[in-house]
Amino acid sequence: MSLLCWAPTGMSVTLYTNYHLHHHRIANTYPDVDNFVVTDYTRSPFFAKVLLLGVYLFGYPMYWLSNMPGYMKRLTPWKRIRMNPEIVRGFSLMGYCFHVMPYQVFFFYVLPFVFGAFLASLTSMIEHYEMLPGEDAYSSRTYGTRAHIINFLWNNVTYHNEHHKFPGIPWYNLRSFHEAAYPHYDEKVKAECHPSIYRLALQLYGRILKFDMQQLDERYRGVNKDAERQKYPSMAGIPVN
Repeated sequence: MSLLCWAPTGMSVTLYTNYHLHHHRIANTYPDVDNFVVTDYTRSPFFAKVLLLGVYLFGYPMYWLSNMPGYMKRLTPWKRIRMNPEIVRGFSLMGYCFHVMPYQVFFFYVLPFVFGAFLASLTSMIEHYEMLPGEDAYSSRTYGTRAHIINFLWNNVTYHNEHHKFPGIPWYNLRSFHEAAYPHYDEKVKAECHPSIYRLALQLYGRILKFDMQQLDERYRGVNKDAERQKYPSMAGIPVN
């Protein structure tokens, strides 16, 4: 099912699985791909804001892809072999469709791809921007609890707090779990559950425009970045089950 549904993305299911299970293990730590540490790329406050806006408006998929070679190194030899036919199969399917279908049809491929890039960038910011590592109940935001169309398009991963705390819950049960569990959440968790998407996004974009480099430096003061680069990439991801 995953090979079929992921084919239009051109991604390898094997590679993405390794990345995503690892992200759950190290969420919001320095080496986590979803934790975009802008000061690694610039020390200019102005360009830091430009980069943050670029990544979280449309550029997250490109930024994510640039980090995937590091995850290829984590694959076993057999999984590296398996990764290649997955990619070839996806692009072959797209090439075949391009050959047999009228070119105008591909407007309906490009359009959702562009929308998907925007949505992936937006949700990446909402889910983890400025969140801290630690207990999974506090490491991510749940959002769009009233945005049922977006929830459907995003496979309910908008219930991101629940997805991180209990990653074994299938997508079709995340909403019902959230509704049953919400009355029992403490106030800190409730404060990071949001009914809308775009109002929250505008708040976070506003925080990017007020980006404080000293505050980010303070977060990583005393952190041995080289040691974390060595430690965390070697850790196993969370168990599949």
